[in-house]
Amino acid sequence: MYKAVIFDFDYTLGDSTNGIVLSINHALEKLGFQAQDTKTIQRTIGLSLKDTLFELTGIQDEETAQKFTQYFKEKADLVMVDNTRLYDGVLKELEKLRNNKILLGIVTTKYHYRIEQMRVIDDEMLHRFSRALGVPFEYLKSLEEDAQTVVFENNTVNDSE
Repeated sequence: MYKAVIFDFDYTLGDSTNGIVLSINHALEKLGFQAQDTKTIQRTIGLSLKDTLFELTGIQDEETAQKFTQYFKEKADLVMVDNTRLYDGVLKELEKLRNNKILLGIVTTKYHYRIEQMRVIDDEMLHRFSRALGVPFEYLKSLEEDAQTVVFENNTVNDSE
């Protein structure tokens, strides 16, 4: 029996593609780049914003990456929660795991306040929330659990790297 389950957010617990596309295109356009189609942006979901900028534009300089992040965040603060949907049954299944004393966590590049606003996690789960980009390995170490009793559930190559 597992003692802990760590979930990726995007495409595992829910879908925030629309909010991400709106936010990325807002940032790109403010920087003078052309908006990208949904399919192109979807390939970057799970990457850091700096890596997303590089994948979409080839730009690597720190100043532009910081502006991209700022512009992304200003739009995401307005649209992300309303443009994110949890998959059917997610809250019910998370509650079942909690009732069975399974430690739960979310590994995501999303800001924790957005996850809170989506009402996916409670205070206990928030305590184990990690936004660190070095996850899951560093996060798994912090659980102080035997690796055979922890499972990381994700669904994209970007999330596993």
